[in-house]
Amino acid sequence: MRSLKIHSQGAFEGPDGSETIAPGTQVICAHPSQAQALGVPYCSLDLLARQCCEQRGWQVVSPLIAYQGRLKVLDQILQSGEWPQQLRQPRPDLRTLERQLRPGMMTLLRSPSSRSDLAECTPPSSSLGLLLRVSLAYERELERQHHVDPAQVYQRATQLKPDPRPISLLGYPEWIERQPRLAFLDAIAAAGSVVYLAAGTALGVKEQERAIAQFQSLGWTVETSRKRGNDTWVEPKSCPVSLAQARGTHYLNQEEEVRGVLRDLQRRLGEGVPPKELALVTWDDAAYAPMVLDVAWEYELPIYHSNSPSLLSTGLGSWLKQALDTVRSRFEFETTAAFLRHPLTPTEETRIGQIDWDNVRRFHPQTLASWRDCGANLSPLEDWTRGEGGSPRLHERPIWLRQLRRLLDHWQVLHRGQQSPQVKSTGLALDKALAHLESLGTSHLSLEQFAQELRDTLALVPVVVPPPQGAIALQSPAAVVGARYRHLWVLGVAEGMTPSPLPREPLLDWYHRKQLQNQGFAIETAVVLSQRQLLLFAQLFRSASQLYFSYPRQIRKTPMLASPYLGRFGIEVREAENDGAIASWQELRQRGLRQSLPREDAVLTHAARSWSIELSRQQGSEGVGFANGNRDRFQGQTEIPLEIGSRCFSASQLTHLGQCAFKWFAGDLLKIQELREAETELSGRLRGRLYHKTLELATRNALETGSTELRQALLDHLDAAFREAEELEQLPELAAWGARRKDHLQRLRRTLSQESFLGEDSQILHTEQSFEGEWYGFRVQGVVDRVDRTPSGYVIIEYKSRSNRPGRAKDEQGQANLDVQLPLYGDVLGQQLQAQEAETASVRSYYYSLTKAKPLGHRDKVDREALERFSDRLKDHLHRGDYPVEPDRQYYACQYCPHDVICRVRR
Repeated sequence: MRSLKIHSQGAFEGPDGSETIAPGTQVICAHPSQAQALGVPYCSLDLLARQCCEQRGWQVVSPLIAYQGRLKVLDQILQSGEWPQQLRQPRPDLRTLERQLRPGMMTLLRSPSSRSDLAECTPPSSSLGLLLRVSLAYERELERQHHVDPAQVYQRATQLKPDPRPISLLGYPEWIERQPRLAFLDAIAAAGSVVYLAAGTALGVKEQERAIAQFQSLGWTVETSRKRGNDTWVEPKSCPVSLAQARGTHYLNQEEEVRGVLRDLQRRLGEGVPPKELALVTWDDAAYAPMVLDVAWEYELPIYHSNSPSLLSTGLGSWLKQALDTVRSRFEFETTAAFLRHPLTPTEETRIGQIDWDNVRRFHPQTLASWRDCGANLSPLEDWTRGEGGSPRLHERPIWLRQLRRLLDHWQVLHRGQQSPQVKSTGLALDKALAHLESLGTSHLSLEQFAQELRDTLALVPVVVPPPQGAIALQSPAAVVGARYRHLWVLGVAEGMTPSPLPREPLLDWYHRKQLQNQGFAIETAVVLSQRQLLLFAQLFRSASQLYFSYPRQIRKTPMLASPYLGRFGIEVREAENDGAIASWQELRQRGLRQSLPREDAVLTHAARSWSIELSRQQGSEGVGFANGNRDRFQGQTEIPLEIGSRCFSASQLTHLGQCAFKWFAGDLLKIQELREAETELSGRLRGRLYHKTLELATRNALETGSTELRQALLDHLDAAFREAEELEQLPELAAWGARRKDHLQRLRRTLSQESFLGEDSQILHTEQSFEGEWYGFRVQGVVDRVDRTPSGYVIIEYKSRSNRPGRAKDEQGQANLDVQLPLYGDVLGQQLQAQEAETASVRSYYYSLTKAKPLGHRDKVDREALERFSDRLKDHLHRGDYPVEPDRQYYACQYCPHDVICRVRR
């Protein structure tokens, strides 16, 4: 007799409870955690089916082989011309097609229904017809090689008629729409077999009752605690959950939730609970795993993530990908710099060379030779570009693999430092990936093909890291079913997270699945997957004596609601209580900054000092205590007076000092500058220098000709002046510069043709005219772009490549309204020009926009009182050595300031 034991979702039952394993039976568990709890060797039903297939000569393909098989079938269909016309593209990407078709193909392959019959009545041009055609071709290709896809392992094992044996099956809570799995179980389970199954009556899961009826139709005997007659059974209709064992808590945000849960876990460890009796569960692994591991490191908790990442997602995988991208880009600057800065790239000069990063930033090398000129040793990558013996980059696969191994051996990526279990597991995964590539034969591949093949392999090879001794696992819900824990925390039990949203498959959506089911085709539907998750949630109550559900009320700016499962199971949710517990040194130090705690810790003492400095800076930026001059050296108060007569100022320096004293102090006095970086685009500053130099050269050459048609002379010399300016300004290589320079030349030509640039009665006297003098008590000097002589007097013109007026200093209200440059030029240079005349000549000045081809501002009205107060304010700063971070109210001074990292002004 074969028995089906039905249990409800009642209170926790320990290993010595009613689930007693009959002697002489093989125990089958869904997950290793359950086998560990029962003290038996782990063997799953899937593993049993795989063994059956392999014993009969059928190989279950690995994800790598399956992936390449699907690519091969897609390529054959495309070359045969059988691809639907409306979906045909000029050679679509095989990998993109495979990624789109894979979910639907796996769903069809898992179905026990006839795919060939369905294909006959499905239009070939439809998405379902395409899926069926590819699935059938892929299935035939596997059968020809005596291979089995993992999605069909139960069907193939059943066809091979396995040897029956008595088994005890645990940890599989539901059998909804699992006909292939049920058929294999029925074929291999001999008399005396027992299956433990969750009931679905109390949860309203009718599909589970239907699955139990299928067991009965196959001759299985149902055993329950309450019976009525021989074949029917009932359950109590009350809530199937013991509320005494479950507790719900909501937190402010996700980080507070993780910290609260881990503090609770830390308390359990302090109470002496063994780590093996504690576990963490989440449905949303991607959202919680990184944060849980980070906080666990801070709390010094032994928590590990049970999921195995792909080799591509590890540091080694990213390093290999970056190395190949460097070669494929032919050592383009951004890609190569990122590779050299990768944490796994060695830093020893004997391996990587003595790289001059200043030159790298200044010149942005774009070739292997230019990188070599900057001191980089990239010899292990040279063979990748030219091949062995200078042959083309089309090699057999073994040659590419030998070059890859030489690359790894040269830089010793996996052999530097301590060999941790993670590094060892990564090395084993890499050996497996390279062995797989070697088994593919000796096809000739280009670098692009080999790089893509390697990336695909790295993405499919898992890195299996053994769990540390005594560590607590962060697992998926399915992994804890059937296991036994004393305390189990379930994180992220919020709507939209628990249960997990159903996946979207564009080629086989849920509507079409429902239609196929109505037509008699066995396929998973949205209802099936939803009820599976409900049964899985209910099984958590059988896995622990105490359950703790939690969720955040907000994730970033999105408000969150409790999962409907909590209400359905009647779990009361309360707000988290702040008990003031401190779980790490970091939290202790944070609290020490806000409270008067003893500061015996050196880190806390330093942090408290830095905190007080930053707090004082913040208060200073808000004007607190500034009326009395209560500033310190961290707010720009150096108390070192500067003798004004010892320095000579330019108009831009006075403007900087008037915009923000710290801006002048850092840039003009201390000479703190940004690291020089190569220009990759024609920035506003570079364009301004280019325009200024072009007009200077064109004007000087035009004046030397002595032509009476000065405008025409300027236009005639413009092209040559532009070429010379490109060389003098060392213009870098810019994308499509050959076409773009024509636009700039055309713009300058249009500007020179305007009457506003050079009037008929104007005469250019000087270009790049320098001067020195005194202005409101300051020694000043400068260079003026152009000086004209007109019948009405002198005109001082300052070119600007921008379309608006340049930055101005602050007035007394903190507004950037005070122009300094034009008044200074007009006063100092104007006096010198007037001194050349027997009679006083008028002097006016303005900015001229080279892009708009019109004047921007005139020095017709000058507020002398405002300039007097402005100069007194600057002198006061210099006399007291006081340079506070005080930009104007609109922060115009900060737009092009390179010192934001130093001042950290709050905007």
